[in-house]
Amino acid sequence: MYSSKAGQSRIDRFVLVFAGLLVLTMIGMLAGSPALIIIPVPLLVALLTFMSVLDRENGWPDRGTITALIAFHAVSTGLWVIALVTLHDERIVIAGLPISTGVLTLVAWPFYALFSGPLFAFCAERLGLTTIHASLAPTPDATPETA
Repeated sequence: MYSSKAGQSRIDRFVLVFAGLLVLTMIGMLAGSPALIIIPVPLLVALLTFMSVLDRENGWPDRGTITALIAFHAVSTGLWVIALVTLHDERIVIAGLPISTGVLTLVAWPFYALFSGPLFAFCAERLGLTTIHASLAPTPDATPETA
């Protein structure tokens, strides 16, 4: 697939950051550091989401799409940071769970379940992914196939 030199360098930077975050996570696993394991998780998801909305020339989409993605991933990263900060705090519980587990289970999980689908639909609509190409649309005189 053809892409401009500027667009290819953007993808190269994405891949480099992605690899760096994975190395950071591996170092965290080997060192036993929860912070180095937990913080890259939402950043990896955000990075992959931003890569998925690039256009054919690997350029950025419109400002509304970027704003929606930044808002979604800011809340997501905030939830993971709250879980990290409260990781060893056993004094406060949410529904009988330690606060870090409660935040991820009772707040983050519903947040992702409720808002990731509409975010995908919003981005797909803005990027023009919801229109059916004329060659793929069924013709009015087509008959359904029978098995």
